[in-house]
Amino acid sequence: MNAFVHAKDFDGRSSFATWFTRIAINSALMILRKKRTHPEHSIDDDGGDLGMAPKAWIVSDSAANPERLYAQTEREKILKAAVGDLRPTIRKAVEVGQLQDRSMRETADVLGISVAAAKARLFHARAALRKSRRLRSMGKNWFPGRSFGVRETRGGERQQHA
Repeated sequence: MNAFVHAKDFDGRSSFATWFTRIAINSALMILRKKRTHPEHSIDDDGGDLGMAPKAWIVSDSAANPERLYAQTEREKILKAAVGDLRPTIRKAVEVGQLQDRSMRETADVLGISVAAAKARLFHARAALRKSRRLRSMGKNWFPGRSFGVRETRGGERQQHA
């Protein structure tokens, strides 16, 4: 519509197609500006003469929630205590393989055993931890975001330990 209204303003410095396309693009941009999903508001706006209540400017806190941090710290303490209650051979496998976030091959190399033996020790450790009274007292979600046997990669994908 704007192109037809302003057709008399076309001066020939560019081709008609270029001029017409630019008018269409500018019209579309103006429509998008009017339909912004987040309209701009002045910080100084106190409701003005309309008798409206002043706007409350709430800024979200980006710091970690202290309650969640405390709960996570407590879960970690309980988990470490439960791991400390394991037999020395399987406790060492958990400490090296899981708590130090090593692959199964690295765990086996550090412990001086075969990969199959490292897998068996971690299997027995998981079974013992499932039976642990310390962890049962916490309920099902005893260590959220991390389960034994599954590791999250940097890209956020979950990967089974080999």
